[in-house]
Amino acid sequence: MRRNEARELLMQLFFEMDAQGEFTEEIKNRFFEEYAGGSEQKDYLEKAAAGFLANKDEIDSIIEGASEKWHINRMAKIDLAVLRLAVCEMKFAGIEDVPVSVAINEAVALSKKYGTADSPRFVNGILGKISRDGSKDSAK
Repeated sequence: MRRNEARELLMQLFFEMDAQGEFTEEIKNRFFEEYAGGSEQKDYLEKAAAGFLANKDEIDSIIEGASEKWHINRMAKIDLAVLRLAVCEMKFAGIEDVPVSVAINEAVALSKKYGTADSPRFVNGILGKISRDGSKDSAK
């Protein structure tokens, strides 16, 4: 599994958690057992998922703060899952080899694949604002 495939898997996990209304280790473990198996990206998957679960409320606050007039509960679930993943990578995952620009580009690519026609512009705009508002280290 390549890193972009691992990102896609994480986005799907975050989407599933949101759909179920539960953000737990149990869901993460079951999801990874079923879909990640013996992936060579296991370390990345674990770090990113742990970063998300430990910082979900702050991640959501960052997204909502950067999305003028758009509350989390009004966003398309796919767009929200993509944004959560990117913000997690940018600020919380403890994954030092992911530059902010890569996190943003990968998020836009995921939004093109899974979102609506407006999703890439929406995702790029919010993540661009977040990246301008603070460095990767500001939330650590």
